[in-house]
Amino acid sequence: MAILTESRPPPVVEVLVPSAERQARMPPSRGASTRPPLSALLVAVAASGVAITWSAVTHSMLLYGDARAHLDVARHVTDALTPGLAQLGSVWLPMPHILLAPFVAITPLWHNGAAGAIVSGLCFVYTALRIFSLVEELSSSRLGAWCGMAVFILNLNILYIQTTALTEPVLLAFMVGAVFHLTRWMRTLEARELLWGALFVFFGTLTRYEGWALLMAALVAVAVWARLADRRHKSPRANLMLFASVACYGLVLWFLYNLIIFHDPLYFLHSDYSAQAINGGQAKFGLLATKGSVWNSMVTYGWTVVDVVGTPVLIVTGAWPPSAIPSGVGPCSPWASWPHRSSSRWPRSTPGRPPSGSPRSPTTCGTTATAWWPSRCAPWPPGCWPAGGDGPGRWWSWPPWPRP
Repeated sequence: MAILTESRPPPVVEVLVPSAERQARMPPSRGASTRPPLSALLVAVAASGVAITWSAVTHSMLLYGDARAHLDVARHVTDALTPGLAQLGSVWLPMPHILLAPFVAITPLWHNGAAGAIVSGLCFVYTALRIFSLVEELSSSRLGAWCGMAVFILNLNILYIQTTALTEPVLLAFMVGAVFHLTRWMRTLEARELLWGALFVFFGTLTRYEGWALLMAALVAVAVWARLADRRHKSPRANLMLFASVACYGLVLWFLYNLIIFHDPLYFLHSDYSAQAINGGQAKFGLLATKGSVWNSMVTYGWTVVDVVGTPVLIVTGAWPPSAIPSGVGPCSPWASWPHRSSSRWPRSTPGRPPSGSPRSPTTCGTTATAWWPSRCAPWPPGCWPAGGDGPGRWWSWPPWPRP
């Protein structure tokens, strides 16, 4: 007798495909990398090349005395009565000079300052590409990545500084690299990314003292995030120990260097050319306007942010309301035609006082500004800073409050 069985269709397995919005918010898979396109590299190289060409043609690579000094310190490593690493000296951290040393060994590159442009230019390109990757990593937007990189490479201050031997471009490269890899570690918890971040912080602490502040902030960030995101047994402690043992080693090397060469681990704090000695001499003549004043320090720092970042960027990010823009200020303001003068011909002014021998005063140019402010390169009146700060021909800014 045949047994009739009821045939049932196979069960339907529903496959849930995350939406595009959800995929954009998902962290990257392990091992995935966000690499900028070749066009981003070409744009960064072109921007750096144009700025370096302009600086070379106008003989601007050696305008800063510090730029010449950095080249000389690096040259002494290979060309001195007693060449060697001891010639790196103290106060200035050694990493920029170590990077410069192979290039300044070539005499023409040392004389014309091109050695500094090579190192700073490479750091500029790397920073631009890492900013591109970082923005795309966080936003999953290629357009946003282009905008983020554009804000950096169109900064006139950065474009000029990366043509010199100053140490800011080197520090920016290490800082942005550290932030990029630490961001990826926070999303993937891969030890490799944490180690890369620690290495970049290590090099940053040997570049400028701002890198020490980056180290402190990174230690807090790694400790907090490891405890919140990684619940594996003893994993938070292991992550913090791995990061700290690598990132803090730069400070250990610097203290040891000062102890071995100068017989004092804190020699860089109180030597003849230390900040303590220089500021002590300035204080005797009343040149430290912000000393002992929290308000003046805050105002000075705020104006520094405006000068370096640029007011258009602050407006776009919402940090500066458009209603604060006074009339008659901008590219068409009377300040736009102010001539650029190098610091060698026009000494720095004191806050609130025009430089002696200035061709015009702030009150005769139709602006509401009543104070002058000395920039690092040359004194400029308020109202003629571009979106990029200290470069020549400043033309975009306005005073939201009186300068100290």
